[in-house]
Amino acid sequence: LRTILEIRRKKLRKMQRKPEEARETNRAFGDYALGSGRISIDDLEEAVLEQQRLASMNLHFCLGEVLVARGKMDASDVLDILSQQGKCILLCPVCDAHYNVVKFRSGKTYRCVHCGTELIQPKFLDTIAVDGVIEE
Repeated sequence: LRTILEIRRKKLRKMQRKPEEARETNRAFGDYALGSGRISIDDLEEAVLEQQRLASMNLHFCLGEVLVARGKMDASDVLDILSQQGKCILLCPVCDAHYNVVKFRSGKTYRCVHCGTELIQPKFLDTIAVDGVIEE
């Protein structure tokens, strides 16, 4: 039950993103994943359809999350593609919020939107789900 509630909490936060912004991010991620040979066009099409099905139930998942859940990619593949896009997932050590930082710059300090704590780059991520996006 705790796991389900945590997943639901994270998915509700994602609803705050603009739909057109999410589509563009997914398109770029899909292009990288396909172009690098990590997935096939059929894998991408199935993941997009699954993403749309979940969205119809008010569950908003990034394309990378769907591909990992379907076993088509692993978390390290997703993190590698995000890195190629100039992005990085950072973690708040206090409230456990995860953020996808766009235009990530190593050495720059990023702060949690919720509690103001300095975000860290974790050595290991148990999930690639993010609670928000930080843009410069």
